[in-house]
Amino acid sequence: MNENFARPVRPERLPEGRFFAVFSNQSGGSFASVIIAVLFFMVFAAAGYRFFYMKPHEAALRQVQPVTSDTAVNSGAQTSPIAITVISKTSLPEHVAAVPKATEQKDGSGEEQKAAQVEQYRVTVARNSAERSAESGMYSKDGGHFVVKYDGGENPVAGQLIGILLEAAYLKVGAEIGFYPEDKIEAVLYSREQFRDITRAPAWAGAIYDGRLKVPSGGITDKTELLEKVILHEYTHAVVHRISHGRAPTWLNEGIAQYEEGQDESLFKEDLKALALTNKVSLRHLEGSFMGFGGQSANAAYLLSLSATKYIIREYGISGVRRIFEELAKGQSLDASIQSALYVPYEDFEKIWLNSLKR
Repeated sequence: MNENFARPVRPERLPEGRFFAVFSNQSGGSFASVIIAVLFFMVFAAAGYRFFYMKPHEAALRQVQPVTSDTAVNSGAQTSPIAITVISKTSLPEHVAAVPKATEQKDGSGEEQKAAQVEQYRVTVARNSAERSAESGMYSKDGGHFVVKYDGGENPVAGQLIGILLEAAYLKVGAEIGFYPEDKIEAVLYSREQFRDITRAPAWAGAIYDGRLKVPSGGITDKTELLEKVILHEYTHAVVHRISHGRAPTWLNEGIAQYEEGQDESLFKEDLKALALTNKVSLRHLEGSFMGFGGQSANAAYLLSLSATKYIIREYGISGVRRIFEELAKGQSLDASIQSALYVPYEDFEKIWLNSLKR
């Protein structure tokens, strides 16, 4: 299982109607503060010139490079974890590591592809070894539909609580999507340090699904709304993987996961309109992993994914989303799956959806 999906930790609303962090006005006027401010300005002026001379929404979209899921498979690359960032008024603009464009991917079996495969094998072996080491002393709670592994000495309450929330998610998501996995799904609770070391997830990832649900459990002592959302989000990825046989595009996978956790895109109506009006949005750019994106672009990618998915649900019902997954499971391309499920070409669906955002 190469797909990794992460549930982000994020604010209820984006500050000031933007996808971007902004510099906050710091109190005090000491000489040291002035020096620090000047140094920050010099560093970010050199590294991120375009952020200061480009509209925020255009900057976010420019970072969303067109890497499709098919391209990733053909190049032998691993699909990376997916998540949204936390954006606050005091954080600084992040700079995204370059994500190769689809046209730059290598289709052949040359040295680059072989090297990538060797590196992926090395990473997988190292990760599996770290997982075995971390889980060697864990307790295992075998429930009706899940197996939950956790450190009983550190936080026994977390293991019991996650098991209860997973069973609730099994019923809720199953009732809405109409699918109940027959196999038992495994969930592993790590300390926050173990979670970062093993998953290599960015700081903005709140949890991950990569064939197993992986959750940082530090500090979990009681049921909270946020914890319920995390479990619903990640469990939905497990369901989508089983329905689509692992072939769902990231935008639809993340869109339905956010829908099931109860995320409301209407809070960001003006942001979505601004993105649509750039005329640079393309769902094809969001078919592959979001993990190469920085916080700003990931935030835009997640919001667009939610919006497109909820548009399908409003117009065709949630069964429309499931039909796409089922067509993909048959081996159909995404274009053919959307045509078959929604009775409209992929490009036409995208245009209709984007036009709805511009109004």
